[in-house]
Amino acid sequence: MTKSKYINLICVLVTAATLLGTMGLLAAYAVSRDRANRSGSGDDMAYETGLFNDSVVHTLDIVIDEDDWADLLENALSEEYYACDLVLDGDAVQNVAIRAKGNTSLNQVASYGNDRYSLKLEFDHYETGKTYQGLDKLALNNLIQDNTCMKDYLCYKMMAAMGVETPLCSFLSVTVNGEEQGLYLAVEGVEESFAQRSYGADSGQIYKPDFEAAGSQGSSSDALKLQYTDDNISSYGDIFDTARFDLTSAQQDALIQALKTLASGADLDSALDVDEIIRYFVVHNFVLNGDSYTGSMLHNYYLHQSNGHLSLIAWDYNLAFGGFSRGNDATALVNYPIDDPLLSASMEERPMIAWIFNSETYTARYHQYFDELLVTCFDSGWFEETFDTAYRLIAPYVEADDDGFVSYSDFVTACDTLRSFVTLRAESVRSQLDGTIPASEAGQSKDSSSLIDASTLTISDMGSSFGGGTRGENEPSSSTGTTRAQPDSMATPDTAAVGLAAASDSDSSSPAPPEGAMEQIPADGGDNSAPASPQEDTGNIRRKPANSSGQRGGKAADAQGSGKSRSILLLSGGSVLLLIAALILVSRYRRRRF
Repeated sequence: MTKSKYINLICVLVTAATLLGTMGLLAAYAVSRDRANRSGSGDDMAYETGLFNDSVVHTLDIVIDEDDWADLLENALSEEYYACDLVLDGDAVQNVAIRAKGNTSLNQVASYGNDRYSLKLEFDHYETGKTYQGLDKLALNNLIQDNTCMKDYLCYKMMAAMGVETPLCSFLSVTVNGEEQGLYLAVEGVEESFAQRSYGADSGQIYKPDFEAAGSQGSSSDALKLQYTDDNISSYGDIFDTARFDLTSAQQDALIQALKTLASGADLDSALDVDEIIRYFVVHNFVLNGDSYTGSMLHNYYLHQSNGHLSLIAWDYNLAFGGFSRGNDATALVNYPIDDPLLSASMEERPMIAWIFNSETYTARYHQYFDELLVTCFDSGWFEETFDTAYRLIAPYVEADDDGFVSYSDFVTACDTLRSFVTLRAESVRSQLDGTIPASEAGQSKDSSSLIDASTLTISDMGSSFGGGTRGENEPSSSTGTTRAQPDSMATPDTAAVGLAAASDSDSSSPAPPEGAMEQIPADGGDNSAPASPQEDTGNIRRKPANSSGQRGGKAADAQGSGKSRSILLLSGGSVLLLIAALILVSRYRRRRF
């Protein structure tokens, strides 16, 4: 029998073991809870092949208090945050922040009397570090002004195909408290998750210069034009105020120095990611997006800064392919000169692109990458396959949606027009590269005889900032010949008319949707047998999320709540068992009197 002098030591050891065991269970619970916050993904970037698997239309149910949802819709322009739960492809995620998003599109949705706003979801708004499959922010684009429902998607895919760092995207069928909300494009937020995925641990800084964030039309801000003014940090507030991450004085000094180098035109490799920027503008200039840096609006792009070098990140292409033009001159747009690509303003006012054309070496590389674009995306058949696959994927959803921005017949016409436009645009660019068609505005004005004829196309059929994106009641206007669209014909928010979709009686040669009814995703968010894919946010926090006892409804609360209950039961049960074992052991070695 153990002597009395060991009993104290035994008690200490047993108690210590019990405490260590309890701490181990607590640590295991914390790890499991963190994994639950990441929806069970063992990979921080699992969303690359999960949510952004673009071979399927994903499902999202937004579970939100009815009064909060009504308030969000009524006050969408205020961009306030509200707490909600989500069921994403069957995965439950609690305490997510949601708000309406957009620039002029917010006003347009409101004026249409439609409540289908673009939305932004922040998984980490209420709980720091929380993600879904590693993703911290998600944009849900409502596809307004785009009768094809594919412009954003196709432009992002082209950017990625050309090696430009680009947000991931996929299509999403959205419901709110089980009620159909329609087809959206889910786009990776350009914030921490994007930066880590694209640039690694040393991701640098990201800005989003925007005329609306600056509270002006942008024309008076040299900073928004990315022009060097002086060495004063205060002169670049329209950039620095939009920094996505904690901004350091070293980053501010480095950005000013980069803009100074850009203005000088010398040693540009020390200030710019030359290759990345040229590739960006090759795709950008091919798709003709006037609602951007090359147009009048000075927005819809991100500026990346790393180790003193600047580059651009693509964003918001729903008005590409001439959708931001008042004119309907398809021939002018199809043949838009690649060496005079600005859709508004002058080269002196757009230094981030002007340098390409101020150097024969850089212009030659620009032409080389344009040739690469044609070979990679068009000669190979890649674009046609990508287009057809996306069309067949989303067509059943557009057809089934009686409340969408575009009717099914207008969608078919729009897609047919887009296919033809892109085919002719590629033909024109090829001819501009080989000299058959002039690549400058002056050359085309002097001799327009070689221009590709696109007069049978109606640009507004694809949707535009002046019409399109709603059910077809506006009359299409015909092409007006071969006169190039002039800069002053580009749209601005102040002059943009709220219009209706273009109607068309023409036959369509677009790919037919799949025969029969579309494969439905189960209402409970289960498997549909398909393969599995801070300073911008000035909105106010509406309220704190509900606690577990008062958490609002439905599947998200039930699913994640039951998982939390199981973890608590395991923790409690394990602790009780350890304590019982300790008591039994100690009772066997009770101190004896001698």
